[in-house]
Amino acid sequence: VAATCLNLPPSFRNRQEYVYLASIIPGPREPHKDKINGYLEIVVDQFKKSYEHGTFFSKTYLHPRGIVERSIIALLVADLPGARKCGGMASYSSTQNFCSTCHQTLNDINNLEMKNWKPRDINTVKRHAEEWRDTLSINKRKKMYRKNGVRWSAFMALPYWDPLQAIVIDGMHNLFLGLCSFHCR
Repeated sequence: VAATCLNLPPSFRNRQEYVYLASIIPGPREPHKDKINGYLEIVVDQFKKSYEHGTFFSKTYLHPRGIVERSIIALLVADLPGARKCGGMASYSSTQNFCSTCHQTLNDINNLEMKNWKPRDINTVKRHAEEWRDTLSINKRKKMYRKNGVRWSAFMALPYWDPLQAIVIDGMHNLFLGLCSFHCR
């Protein structure tokens, strides 16, 4: 899990010396479904504290006496499976909830009329995620997930987080590896 400072000029942002390695998820396999939250919570908690209370920097170039700054996680950039898992959304292969931003089902995949797509509502998504989190029964959680296509994600703890707007599928996987055309087919 890496973070970059979006306040830096674009030409500096992704240079190695400006990338913050926030967490490493050990292998050899990726965490199963919601188990990813254990790795994400460490990072999310740091950003939540910074957003709510600020972080004091004792000295900067523009503020030699120090300054309090707030930080946020603006975007989650990942490949499609990683974005769905980290965002708490159903898999792209789900028959009932394959789209993370609207209520299209896999049976409706050929419906390309956007005016017919019913968009998901962020308040409903957050409510379903909180209900999933607060449910102790694994079987009930599975049923809720199948029905709503949403489970709790560590990112939901951020008061400003909107998984419908803040999750980006990265260009390398989409364009260079041909996954966009694969998913469209």
